[in-house]
Order: sequence, then C-alpha cells, then structure tokens
Amino acid sequence: MKKLIIGAFLIISSFSAQAAVTIKDLTLFNSENPGQIWVTWTTGHWILGVSNLAHGPLLNAPDASIEGIPQGNYWLFADPAGLGTFPELDVTLSDGSTMSAIFEVSGSNGVAQSWTRISGSPLLSLGWADRSADLVGTYAGISPDGVNDFYMYATIGAVPEPSQYIMLLLGFIIVGSFTKRYYKFS
Repeated sequence: MKKLIIGAFLIISSFSAQAAVTIKDLTLFNSENPGQIWVTWTTGHWILGVSNLAHGPLLNAPDASIEGIPQGNYWLFADPAGLGTFPELDVTLSDGSTMSAIFEVSGSNGVAQSWTRISGSPLLSLGWADRSADLVGTYAGISPDGVNDFYMYATIGAVPEPSQYIMLLLGFIIVGSFTKRYYKFS
C-alpha cells in the first residue's frame, strides 16, 4: 500500500510540476526585418496581444504583462507591419527556461491554417486564426486602431488532451480497486 501511495504521489507531482511552470513573456520576430519585434512584456516595441479566447479580451491589457499565464492554447494579435516568410516565436517560462521555433508562413491572414515549424521546440505551434480582429494598435498601442491585426493561433507547451486526463483517472480507479480487493481478502 505504501508503494502505491508513493507512486500515485509521484505521478500527481509530475503533472503539478508541469502545470506550475507558467509563461513569463512572448516575443515574435520578423524574419526579414530584425527591427520588427512584437512583445508582451514592455511597450518599448510593437505589442503582441494575447488572449485565451478567440477575439479577446486581451490578457495583457492594459500593462502588456502576461506573466503567470499557464501553458496552453492562445490567440495572438499583432499590428500587420510584416512578418516575413520565416517568423520566430520565443517563449520565456517562469522557471527561466525558453522555447523557440521558426515557422514558414503559409496561407493568408484570416484563414485558419497552421504554419510549418522549420526548426525549434516541438512544443510550439503557430498559424493563422480564422476571421479577422483588431485588438492592438501600431507600435506600442494596446488598443484597437481600426486596422485588422495579424491574427494567429498558438499552442505553447505540452497541452494534455482531455482524453489523457480521463486515462489517468481510469488508471487510478483500476489501481485503487485492485488495492481495495487485495487488502479486503488478505
């Protein structure tokens, strides 16, 4: 029984440790223009708006900070100044680690399409989101400016599918039932 409790604790701890590492900031780089940078952590560059819902509201309004949001699926909004053909997404996490990936842009803004990851972390995906949005302004503006943004959908980090949680729960139920049966008849 003691081994079962320790095993269950270790499994739960590993899931908790992954969930405890949060996103500190995001940076999106234009591949052809090194000066074109969108960020979530300051107003000294172009703003990268972040929402956990399609079409907002922005998680980083009004101060540009997204520090502490969990890894997961997000919609990104950037002033349409030009991404280039191979933009790079950098993610800084709360534990000091970083994830980075370079993507090849395909399709067009407003039509849902995943981009091809050319190099970098397999825990990042990026692509166009469906439809249009205007949630950020030019340069350091974090409010609409009347121009449709680059509207993207990103997956950041390992995002377990709901079925994985169901399988984990079923595993605990099965182990618990065997343990109960073992100790009942011993």
